[in-house]
Amino acid sequence: MLAIFTGLLGTLIGLFFGNRLALGREKRKEFNEIALPIFEVLEKQRISAKSGSFPNSANSFGENSLIGLKQHISSSKYKRLDISLANYVQAKKSCGTFNSVGDYDFNKPDVLISAIEDLQKYVRRK
Repeated sequence: MLAIFTGLLGTLIGLFFGNRLALGREKRKEFNEIALPIFEVLEKQRISAKSGSFPNSANSFGENSLIGLKQHISSSKYKRLDISLANYVQAKKSCGTFNSVGDYDFNKPDVLISAIEDLQKYVRRK
């Protein structure tokens, strides 16, 4: 009788932990599917800024780009991500100026690169 009970208990414990591990893998997979395209956009922006030209994709990247990601992070990371996003938006505004001809002088790439790298912390592959 004891052998049957311990076998049944071991099976139930195995099912419980197996299910928990499977749920964790699924959550990680969903996060990576959302985070990878965002990371790629930010990386291309960082490379462009490093080469000395303002990344055109930065104009269309903002809070709407992170809606899907925000569903997959904790509330504390959500708040820190909002702060990093605000810093990124501010960095886009302060990394250069328009000259008298109407061209954009991208004269502070380090400001934008730093903000991009800060955002990339939240979309690293898990």
